[in-house]
Amino acid sequence: MWSPTPLMFSAVSLVIFLALLGCAEAGVGEGPIQLEVTAVPVTVEDADLVQVSDLRTDPEGRTWVLTRYPPLVRVYGEDGAREAVFGELGDGPREFNAAWALVAGGDAGIGVVDNRRWTLRYFAPDGTLRLEQEIEGDFTFPAEIRDVYYGDLGWTWDVAGGLLQDRYPPPPAGMPMQMQQAYDFWAAELVFVPDDGGEPRTLVTFADFATFDPEEEPAPRPLSAGPLWDLCSGDEFVFHTGATSELIRLGMDGNVRSRSNVELPMGSPDVELVTDWMVEVISGLQPMPGDTPEALRERAGMIAQMAEPHLESTLPPTRLRCDDRGWVWIQLFDMEHDRRGYAREWVVLDEEGSLAATVTFPEGFHPMRFGADRVVGVVRDELEVETVGWIPTPDLR
Repeated sequence: MWSPTPLMFSAVSLVIFLALLGCAEAGVGEGPIQLEVTAVPVTVEDADLVQVSDLRTDPEGRTWVLTRYPPLVRVYGEDGAREAVFGELGDGPREFNAAWALVAGGDAGIGVVDNRRWTLRYFAPDGTLRLEQEIEGDFTFPAEIRDVYYGDLGWTWDVAGGLLQDRYPPPPAGMPMQMQQAYDFWAAELVFVPDDGGEPRTLVTFADFATFDPEEEPAPRPLSAGPLWDLCSGDEFVFHTGATSELIRLGMDGNVRSRSNVELPMGSPDVELVTDWMVEVISGLQPMPGDTPEALRERAGMIAQMAEPHLESTLPPTRLRCDDRGWVWIQLFDMEHDRRGYAREWVVLDEEGSLAATVTFPEGFHPMRFGADRVVGVVRDELEVETVGWIPTPDLR
């Protein structure tokens, strides 16, 4: 079994010390903080992971990582050493068909959502199965587009007294994959499923925030500003409406606790940018035999031209996360640093919905969870090799 040496502990301590010094503030004073983080992420023991689908931290400081191919769960200690690994493709108790997301289950452990077996299974840190339950509702949004389409649709979360799910009908028969993005986003509903056997209740219908009629004739709408949301506590979640750019806090009873308009520093899409985007979408979802780079770009350009009349006025934000204080972090869009559009810049909103800071993270570091002491995320190098790492949480006081 791997065990760290005193020299390793010293090296890690030095890295963490340098990382704490690496948060360089600019323009601190009146108005929002402008912060560029230069810390070097501390990474886990494994040299590389394949397509990280989700990660979570538990109360003991462990980091749980779900990879898509192969479908495995890896558990790491606070020092980054791997403590357990389990799962493979199959129908057994510790096997997965379409592992989709990780769910924080409190005393039950961490849950794994399998959207082909319609189950949510909770595991202990050593991989022991503790609990399995069926998931109500359908998941029609393919897991494979998690990396290229925005909005956290398809997530299932534990909340006080039940589960929170996205539900949406299947797209019309024959609709091309490129057109499903807008349909799936705007046809979806956010549903609370009580664990006492009560009737599920719809909290949000995304069509309420659409800038177009979801029932109109389907048209390609790449880079449409889909809704984003995250659970902030056991009884509240934060919802960003996308195109209408409102930040809404809702309780599990569906009542609005607060709402505010959010002005995000987003640019506008154009045909060239949409073409670049569609190259990524097509190559990842609908490649054709014998596609050359030139033919691929020609196809992408045709779709971009068709989409031009339907483009949103602004680019979409790409992720939303809530930290331990209830502050909201929204990731912007930028293909210059990441071909999927995940920008280095995040806008931070305080509990009142006011702009508190703009934080720029290091190149190749993609935050996924914001804790009190550390930000945990995926570290992706120039060859697309992924691992998991963390940096100290930026001080925004």
